[in-house]
Amino acid sequence: MKTNSKMKRRILSLLLALLMVLYLTLVSAFSAFAEEGPVLNADGYYEIRTYDDLCWYRDAVNNGNSDINGILINDIVVNNDVLDANGNLNSGNFEEWKGIGDIWNGAFSGIFDGNGKTVSGIYLDFSQGGFFRRNNGVIKNLNIADSYFGGGASICGFINSGSIINCSSSATIDKAVNTSGGIVANNSGVVETCTFTGKIFTVSWDAWYVGGICGMNQSVIRNCYSSADINGVSYIGGISGTNSGTVENCCSTGKITIPSTNFGRKSYGIAEGTVVNSYYINSSMNSGGDAIAVSQAQFESGEIAYCLQGEQTDEIWGQKIGTDTAPVLGGEKVYLSDGNYYNKSNKLAGYSISLGDKIAVNYYMSLTEKTINDANAKMVFTVPDTGSDYELVIPVKDAVKDKIADTYMFTCEVASKEMTSAISAKLVTSEGELVLDDYTVQDYAEVILSDTVKYAKEQELVKKMLNYGTEAQIYFNYNTDNLANDTELMTEEEKTVELYGFAGAPFTLEGEESGVTYYGTALSLETELAFKHYFIIDESVDVQSLEITCDYPATLKKNGSFYELIISDIPAHKMGESSLKVAFGGITLDYTIYSYGALAQNAGKEALWTVVSALAHFAGEATMYAYK
Repeated sequence: MKTNSKMKRRILSLLLALLMVLYLTLVSAFSAFAEEGPVLNADGYYEIRTYDDLCWYRDAVNNGNSDINGILINDIVVNNDVLDANGNLNSGNFEEWKGIGDIWNGAFSGIFDGNGKTVSGIYLDFSQGGFFRRNNGVIKNLNIADSYFGGGASICGFINSGSIINCSSSATIDKAVNTSGGIVANNSGVVETCTFTGKIFTVSWDAWYVGGICGMNQSVIRNCYSSADINGVSYIGGISGTNSGTVENCCSTGKITIPSTNFGRKSYGIAEGTVVNSYYINSSMNSGGDAIAVSQAQFESGEIAYCLQGEQTDEIWGQKIGTDTAPVLGGEKVYLSDGNYYNKSNKLAGYSISLGDKIAVNYYMSLTEKTINDANAKMVFTVPDTGSDYELVIPVKDAVKDKIADTYMFTCEVASKEMTSAISAKLVTSEGELVLDDYTVQDYAEVILSDTVKYAKEQELVKKMLNYGTEAQIYFNYNTDNLANDTELMTEEEKTVELYGFAGAPFTLEGEESGVTYYGTALSLETELAFKHYFIIDESVDVQSLEITCDYPATLKKNGSFYELIISDIPAHKMGESSLKVAFGGITLDYTIYSYGALAQNAGKEALWTVVSALAHFAGEATMYAYK
């Protein structure tokens, strides 16, 4: 029995040891496998962060997993300094790339998202080579740079039967022979919004079907651009060497050169077949096919970018005129007016001040489409106040669109005492800031007063407004070294404020509300022009149930032992009206600036009487101005 027990223990120990070895082997194998490949994210894309990740992904596709998706997370460098400054191959022992997707049996059929990243340093000396070899899927948002392909094409070196979207390449295609292109060799799918700015060298007698974007197009090429110079024997095109499909909204600025003896065949700026709204430089081609020949000056002027954009809803073509010599995909939008092509820019188009309404400076801004569509874009105003600065932020989406002038209006209100306070303004976008010159209400008021012909109607109103601002400055002892009416455009007599006779001004208080007692009214002349009616309300009263009825915005808030009923946003031309009623619960108040002026006059408060008199004169003139 003892012998059997020993034997059992030995067998059990051996089994445990074997299991441990097997477990460690499996863990090691799993860890090694996990370290080899990129992470598969929640969206079903392998996240390619390194060159090793890229090789893993390529090999996985080429070994039968042709439909897996990949996304570049970082820029990837395959080799360093493959090309010199002129686009020629440098000498060196470069690692040769093997394309993604088998030419005959395993075309790529997944989605590869370049994510706006760049793969650089590809070296591939193969006539049907490319970053991808054959594509039945989607290749998008990929950039290729500092790369050399000995034929074929940079993005897809053999056949594209899927989609190639929003890709760019500055690679060199060398020794291009039968069917080679900057982006794809042979297209039977869709190629759109792609750009090729590299070089294409050909082998003279074999160079047929070579194009800046595609060698042979049998389907759709749309919104593509090539600047490649190409020479060859026959069927050489700025966009496609030969075309039995459709080429639309494309352009080429490269030079096409063929021998004088080209066997009677044609060389095309874009290609034959169906060619719609596509352009090439007149002097660069032997023949333009069905594309439109235009001058270099037309390219530089923005005309071709404008034409390429055409009626397309999405903003695709643009150009920064004066900087870009040709259209740019995603470039700055080009406009046409009176035969001139121009860009909008973020700039100040002009000012105005509010007259007969609130005291404010209106800023009229000309804005680019990018700024208009920028969710973060905003105007920021800073106005100095007593002891501090306060900011006013207006999002671009909330600006008032002026349909006639095609500008956006931003309004910065100021208090009456701040007519000479410098308003600092800046346009803030996701790309930076545009700081505008400081400006004041007084600055624009003087513009109006200086032109008695153009602004004849506004003269008296502006003078009364400046007097009101001056008296407010004096009353609040604010910035009195720079008074609003301190201008040579007003006489001393015009600067004198006549005291208004407020005695007997109407004021009515009617009705009652249980638990609510009217206490008094103040006229706010600070950062807002508003009436503040004060009430004492018993704790037993449900304040939220008290209905407020008024023609202007009215808010109720607790202020110490009182409740303030604030009536705001009253325009100046309405301040001069005889009745500004508000109902609060069962109580109705009819109180005007004249009522408040009577209070100041009867109390003998001359400074307050004077500033309210200035406001009354301003309000009265504003009322007449509104109905002139």
